[in-house]
Amino acid sequence: MNTHAVWSEALEDASSEEITLFAQLAPKTLSNASAPTQEGESRGKGLLLTKKQIIDLRKYESAALALPYHVADVKDYLNFGDPAGGGAGLRVDDFVKTFRATRTHARRWSPLRESIMLTGSQLKLFAASMAIYERSMEEVYDDVRAARLLDKNNIETLEQLKQLELELGGKFPGIDLPPGTVEDIGYYLDQIYKKVGDNLKVVKSIKLALDYFGYDLRQHILPEIKLRLSLIGSTLLPAEVEMLKRQVDDRALRIEEKNTEYANAVERSLGAATGMNLIGLALAIYLGVEAENIRAERNRLYQEQEAAIEELRGKHQTLGSLSRVKHDLQGLELVAIDADIATQNLMHVWNVMHLYIQSSQDAVAKITDALRLRLFMQAFRAVASPWKQIEHDADALIAVFKEADEEYERVYGIRTRAAFAMLPSTDYPTVDTGILADSNRLMRDGAIQSRVLFIRWNYLPQLHQRFDALVLGVDNSSDVLKEVALSTRMALEGRVRRLQALDKELASALDEQDVQDIEADRAGELAQMSRCVTQSTRQLSDQLSTIRDVFDRRLSLGFVEDMEREQHRVEAGLKRLEDERAERQKARGLASDAIGLLKTGGIEAIGNDLVLTLEHVTKLGIAPPEVQLIMQAIEQLKKTLAQVGEGVRFLDLVRARDQLVGKIQALDADIDKLHGQLNALKGKVQFIRVIHGIDDQRQRYVGQYQGVVAAYRSFARLIEANAYLAQEQRSLDLIHQAQRFMAFLAPLALPLALHG
Repeated sequence: MNTHAVWSEALEDASSEEITLFAQLAPKTLSNASAPTQEGESRGKGLLLTKKQIIDLRKYESAALALPYHVADVKDYLNFGDPAGGGAGLRVDDFVKTFRATRTHARRWSPLRESIMLTGSQLKLFAASMAIYERSMEEVYDDVRAARLLDKNNIETLEQLKQLELELGGKFPGIDLPPGTVEDIGYYLDQIYKKVGDNLKVVKSIKLALDYFGYDLRQHILPEIKLRLSLIGSTLLPAEVEMLKRQVDDRALRIEEKNTEYANAVERSLGAATGMNLIGLALAIYLGVEAENIRAERNRLYQEQEAAIEELRGKHQTLGSLSRVKHDLQGLELVAIDADIATQNLMHVWNVMHLYIQSSQDAVAKITDALRLRLFMQAFRAVASPWKQIEHDADALIAVFKEADEEYERVYGIRTRAAFAMLPSTDYPTVDTGILADSNRLMRDGAIQSRVLFIRWNYLPQLHQRFDALVLGVDNSSDVLKEVALSTRMALEGRVRRLQALDKELASALDEQDVQDIEADRAGELAQMSRCVTQSTRQLSDQLSTIRDVFDRRLSLGFVEDMEREQHRVEAGLKRLEDERAERQKARGLASDAIGLLKTGGIEAIGNDLVLTLEHVTKLGIAPPEVQLIMQAIEQLKKTLAQVGEGVRFLDLVRARDQLVGKIQALDADIDKLHGQLNALKGKVQFIRVIHGIDDQRQRYVGQYQGVVAAYRSFARLIEANAYLAQEQRSLDLIHQAQRFMAFLAPLALPLALHG
């Protein structure tokens, strides 16, 4: 049996009173179903909306908004070593799509959250008023019955009751009677019905937005994140890296073989050329061509190997980046799943309140002027009854959001985006203007340092621009704070003086018209004070929103980690090259010494083509220690240069030394290149650390600045709370509170440099 059939059978053959009662009980049953104390009914996991779940939504919002979404930023974040990325579905454009969709979705939460809290507050207030309206209608009904006005005026229906002139002053607070309008029960009823309908429209619109938010999270965002994770988990990149590594190893072996072949061919060619006859010359030419072919093949293998090694390096880098991205996406998936559960629970709570208001609206629809008074009172009670539960639920909802905001702020050090539902307090937070000035100065110094590093290394331009704008925003916020604090203090001073003068004037006033005029002036001053504080609060709140740009360091710390790992790799490569250079420089020195000794011994007179064996060198009459040095140089060259064969002549020794010079120069170029890479890595890491330092100071600054905003909001709530006091008491109270607030503002109105 489906759900529709269940509800249909429940309403079959029911009277209008039973249907009304059913409409009242249905949402309450749903509401109770989410309570852990309900007996005899089961509930799915996580039906209760808890403080943790609201925090989960804030975590999701924070994590999603921290994602890079510009193509350049995503490229920097991914740091792939291969233009192809991780393959199909794991390219830069794919991640841009996922990150943008997630970020766009998360941006919808803050306005939705604020709408829920504001509407919840309005529902709570109207629910409280509805309780008064219900009592007032009961009193009206009891009054007209007690005075026998029903029988006397032959009143039986609501329409006839509306025509009866009654004294209704004060019975329906919150409903303004237009000037010149005669008090009429019908007018008040129409306004009540209108307010019920208006609340239903607002709640419906939020319900729709919340439903879309939950639907998109579950049907689009979570699947998109899971898709990227699954693609990373099933990537063929590790297998490609392993295959490429085998190819590199095989090719290295072939290159080594070609080096040996080439050396042998050159040696045979030289040996044949020494025959000094046509056959020997022809053989030498043949062997020389063969050696050249071997050299060409070896060079081709060298080029292939260099390209393969570069490709392998790129794929290794991409594979490492994918591992890091996978870790980040797993974290994002976790908070998104928690946010999904929280959204479903919030949707349930909001649906329950919507059903309550709908049941109230349905009861309104059943009220007609033709209803008999007893039935009208029964119907009106049905209109008012759901609002008792609405008041309770709205209050509980506001409390959960408030507790979640406080805990989120305490644990994560981030203030909530909206000042809401906090009890009035006259204890203003301590604001250290010295910290404001110091952190502002350090941010400016950091901005200059980051600009120098950015000009030098041109790294992460979007991040550089973001923090440049942030520092400028903090500078502006300092100016705005000083101007707003000064203008507020002076405005309050003027209002307090005028209120004190009006209170004094009122105490001595005798004429009734004078009293009315003075009270009107005082009401105007109080209203102006409220508007002034509200406007100033809004200005500072806007500034706070600008500089409270949460920067998630996970991405940048990941960059630092990658670059420090790369720095270690480059340093290891640099040491290897420097060791190799030292070895070749040593071989070059030995070769130069040996050449010098051989020239001194007269090698050129005997023949430069003489193979330098121990016997031949000894015959030159060179001293034994020097002979040993020459032979050591020859052995060193054989180890250092693969092209040097067994039979080394004087000319081979000279050419080998010249080769060493070229290789040393090439090594010098490679060493310089690695030094450049190392400096770039260190500079980029320093750039990110400077950015982190700026953000540290921003957090210090925001910590003090939000104290100022909290104080303004607290004072604004005091003004709002005092609106329900008698005007005389309200004036006295606000004079006292304004004086305390002006004392709080005094140091803030001074230039921050005075405190630096």
